[in-house]
Amino acid sequence: MPFAAMADDPAQFIHAPLGQRGSGRVRYGAAMLLWQRGLISAEVLEVYRVASAHDGRDPLLELRSLGLPPPDVPADNLYKLEDTPQDQVSD
Repeated sequence: MPFAAMADDPAQFIHAPLGQRGSGRVRYGAAMLLWQRGLISAEVLEVYRVASAHDGRDPLLELRSLGLPPPDVPADNLYKLEDTPQDQVSD
């Protein structure tokens, strides 16, 4: 299992830490769930899709630059991916 902890609600993974291996795809998966629930627009989902291939790319910066709202998911319970040496992470 690629996660150190699993969320009660997988949408919490929208806050997966930047730069950790696989975190871009984890954030995109969470965004897909939010989109399916009708909580984010297709435009917001697209930002997460594009950013998913780059673990270090912050989709919130792109959302802000496009004037799109960030997902409304509390960040008080962040879930971390398993620790990966930073020299193995590519963007």
